[in-house]
Amino acid sequence: MEQLETYEKLILHRNFRSALQGNLASSFDPEHMQIIHQKLCDGLDHRDPVLKSGEFRVTEGAARLLGVEANKMAEHLMMSSDKRYVAEKTAYVMGRIETMQPFHSMNSLVGKLYSNNLAQTAGFKIDWPNMDKDSLSTAIEAAKNGDNQKLVQQIELNLKPMVEPKMSAGVAARIGNDFSERVAEFRSQREPEVANSGTKMRM
Repeated sequence: MEQLETYEKLILHRNFRSALQGNLASSFDPEHMQIIHQKLCDGLDHRDPVLKSGEFRVTEGAARLLGVEANKMAEHLMMSSDKRYVAEKTAYVMGRIETMQPFHSMNSLVGKLYSNNLAQTAGFKIDWPNMDKDSLSTAIEAAKNGDNQKLVQQIELNLKPMVEPKMSAGVAARIGNDFSERVAEFRSQREPEVANSGTKMRM
């Protein structure tokens, strides 16, 4: 991708920060990944011949397979408060996106936001901005080669509760009082996919 001008980097930084504060995802289908990319490209329309907002570089089937895996993981994460488990699953999808490079641009940012959305299903957020850049870069390069352990460690160290509880509590307290409704909404969104998919999940 061509080097962005300073003001364009500021726009991209704003878009990334804004997306980090976004709502819980109801599904991790390819369309969700495309929406993330489109949000990152917001305000950079003049760069679209290069950025290609929301346009997959790979086949949609490859992105859909990752979405099926992420949806399955999300169901388990909803019932988990184990930070290590959350870090392992989010590092896995981040590594997959880094390896797949699904878009023509900004794949690392897409991976960070997509994995952050997955962490949110367990009531956590990934504090990407405060990670050590050199350590994260080393971890991402290792993940591209199939070794997620350094990335797992970086994510686990930077997992924060979405809502700070007043006392030790489960996922419902960390996310909010409407947790049950969110779980029901997520599952209702996935019912057609689960019914039609014969793909074996990697958990």
